[in-house]
Amino acid sequence: RYKGFAISSQHSYQFEENVHISDMASEEVSELYVDLLKYCKENNIELLLVASPWTLISEERSRLLNKMKLTAEDYGYGFIDGNRFYDKMGLDFREDFKDRSHVNILGAQKWTEFLGDYLVHHYNLPDHRGDSGYDLWHAGYEAYAKEVADAEHKVREEIQDHDDSLNNEEIMRDTDEFATWFELA
Repeated sequence: RYKGFAISSQHSYQFEENVHISDMASEEVSELYVDLLKYCKENNIELLLVASPWTLISEERSRLLNKMKLTAEDYGYGFIDGNRFYDKMGLDFREDFKDRSHVNILGAQKWTEFLGDYLVHHYNLPDHRGDSGYDLWHAGYEAYAKEVADAEHKVREEIQDHDDSLNNEEIMRDTDEFATWFELA
């Protein structure tokens, strides 16, 4: 696992008509969320809460995320709802999702870049990219980058295969010639 993300080359097409339906958070979960915010506030712990992007979400889930954001802000904490920044991240439902609630490697790169830019612009974080004390991290990053490149290649191949299949399906529907149909099948 890298950056909390298991690299996967899985891919599925998501379309705007796919709406994720989920239940509101239970009262117990809501209480735990507020308890966490209180604990962090009482102990001067800096906190930024994030909700990773999903495919389109229900109005009910959107209300829940809005409630979580407002509650976090009441305690002086930031809350980033990745579902509000599809366009800014350049997320493409056709290419960037592994399933309805997880981005694939293409989407993860976009989400990571967006979140990283946010952190750089809103927090005073030290830059350790040239520090020799982080050589082990740099070596790990090289291994990560290779796995990312491999996974990206596999996802792009899968997308191309799917597009080719859709194209073949259209041709198959319109042909009366068995040989053409059989070749495409």
